[in-house]
Amino acid sequence: MGAEEREDPEAALGSPSEDRKDATTEACLTLLLKHSKPTAQLVSALLSSRDCVGMAWWILVSSKKAKLYMPLRSIDLSECKVNARRVFSVLEWLSNDTEEITLGPSLVSGASFEFLRRFLETLGGGEEGCARRAEDSQRAHLRSLVFAEGSLGSREIRGLFEVLHPSLEVLSLKDGTPELADLMREGRASSLKGLCFDDATLQPGLLQHLFTSCREARPALRLETLSLCGVWMSGWIQGLCDSISAGAFPLLRTLRLNRAGIAGCQSMEILTRTIRGGHLGKLENLELEKNPLDEQSLVDLAGVCRSSFLPRLRFLNLNGGRMSLTALGSTETGTKEVFEALTDEGRPEGFKRVHFATKFLSNALAEGIWGGRFPFLKVCTLVDHAAMTFAEASLRAEAIGPPDLSELDIHLSSRESPASSRPVAALVGSGRLSSCLHGLFLNEYESLEEEGEVSSSLLESFRTVSFPHLKTLSLILGPSSVLRNSIGLGEGLERGHLPSLQNLIVRGKGLDREGTEALMKAASLGHLPSLEQLVVAAPVRPCNESAMLLRSALERGHLSRMRQLSLPHFGLGDSELIEISKAFSSSCLTALESLDLSFNSISDDGVRGFVGALRDKTLSRLSSLNLTLNAGVRREAGEVLATALNEGKLVSLRQNGKYSLKEGLELGPEAELGFNGAINTEKTNFRPSFRLQSGGLTFGNLGLTSGGSLHSANPSVCLRK
Repeated sequence: MGAEEREDPEAALGSPSEDRKDATTEACLTLLLKHSKPTAQLVSALLSSRDCVGMAWWILVSSKKAKLYMPLRSIDLSECKVNARRVFSVLEWLSNDTEEITLGPSLVSGASFEFLRRFLETLGGGEEGCARRAEDSQRAHLRSLVFAEGSLGSREIRGLFEVLHPSLEVLSLKDGTPELADLMREGRASSLKGLCFDDATLQPGLLQHLFTSCREARPALRLETLSLCGVWMSGWIQGLCDSISAGAFPLLRTLRLNRAGIAGCQSMEILTRTIRGGHLGKLENLELEKNPLDEQSLVDLAGVCRSSFLPRLRFLNLNGGRMSLTALGSTETGTKEVFEALTDEGRPEGFKRVHFATKFLSNALAEGIWGGRFPFLKVCTLVDHAAMTFAEASLRAEAIGPPDLSELDIHLSSRESPASSRPVAALVGSGRLSSCLHGLFLNEYESLEEEGEVSSSLLESFRTVSFPHLKTLSLILGPSSVLRNSIGLGEGLERGHLPSLQNLIVRGKGLDREGTEALMKAASLGHLPSLEQLVVAAPVRPCNESAMLLRSALERGHLSRMRQLSLPHFGLGDSELIEISKAFSSSCLTALESLDLSFNSISDDGVRGFVGALRDKTLSRLSSLNLTLNAGVRREAGEVLATALNEGKLVSLRQNGKYSLKEGLELGPEAELGFNGAINTEKTNFRPSFRLQSGGLTFGNLGLTSGGSLHSANPSVCLRK
């Protein structure tokens, strides 16, 4: 036998050396994964990127084979653009500790739905999946399935209910169709324990149709959680309460109506009348956060916080910010009634927790908070007069801090007497709120000397006191603040006194060049690791030093969680914008969704430099770009931006193409004309809509000339508020 005919012994035995090499490579990769400690957010991002699906697959395989411990409770694929077949083939490797998956339109609608159906069948859903459930106990046992806006049409809704896994408890939808109501009437949702329509876009009358179907469902619904947060539709509260009274939700334990437009005593009267009828006897959690409840609404609600009406109530959420308190607390009656009801002997026996917001607080209630007489008060928002009373009560209290409060937000406005804010500033500076302060909002409307004293005192507090739990800091500074030390905040950041800060908003004439540079220096040194929103707006002179510091922070990855960067009135010229844009070539900034560069001195050259720094995956999630009120941004800038979108840059802006107050592309009229002439609408999938702006500026394809005449490159015009 010739040498060329001899059989390689290692090849005949399966190449042991190659097997050892593969095993070593696998062990090394697994070791690297263990040290990197991948999170659910990372896996979601990898699986949503075309070039990183393989790494996501390897992580899931390692986790399922118990080579890597990674509790992967949830996966968010709402913005995934990867082929559905690839994604669902990887998701088959999910381990049995995965409980929730969020899916976007690209993975659900149209031809993609067939792959979703097969995936749900592999988990044991539908008739074909029944036999598979006993075969593989390691498969994911989904408890919650979330669908992003635009995911489900009539066909998908009906097909989804055919393959729902028996273990599925919660279904969250952002859309609704009449087919959904019909399916609920047919009893197809009888196994669900939770139904969520948070921030859903529903057709007119559909919500009422759904409530009617819930009443007529056979077998009866077994819902324990119903969530309608952010759903603003006229008359829906009556339909909901009618369904509750008819026994549609006999097992309901959690009712979430946050941000649901429950305004005035009429809506609350309908709800409390239903409660008095004994139809929510098993309710444990009632959430009404950020609803503009008036005085009578609170009085009515306090009247049903009794064991005779809500015997199992454990949690009541009445929290909210300044905007939801416009009508609340014209006197102290509403606040007093609620606290008296929750401390009365007739209160629900197992009541544990309340979240509350108020503009008025009596001395007795304030002293009770400091004295620990309200152990159920865990989260509280105090606005203006209530904050002052609370601060004055601290002077008479022996406790180092509020003994029961875990989260406290304080809102101060100079519309009240500046003297009323001085006790609050002193309390913050004392450090007694260090363990519970989560949000601080200061708004100086005027330019009084006394206001400058208050804001300067607060700024000094950050220099000397650590606030480890502070997540939101919003300061609108009047010009008097400049007379004091406005860089105290920057020094506090450099010293690591605000390690958990997520939202930093500093605006107004009180922020000078030195203060701006101090903030940017703190960011460049990595002292804002959790920051998600940065808004710095002040009429300062061009600040090249601040721009360089911001670029350094972005390049070093110190602002990797940033979702909103807003720099209006920042003194940005072309050179500063180009300086910041250099960071884009070395950093993908995958979390950034909104970039506001309005009210600066940017021209076409600056926009050209900005676009020139973009790479294929740069700013991959950017859905909002605002360049309005830059006098130099003209037709050429619009053409440059359109070309970038045509080439596949700014992919989220290119694919979403949504224009609204919070997302889209905002340009001046000349730049819009250039943009409209160069954009390839078929290639970019742009769907423009329009709104008028002040000062003759426009939005989308709509233009308003100086003479007042209207011109439009697209006959389909939709004006948005």
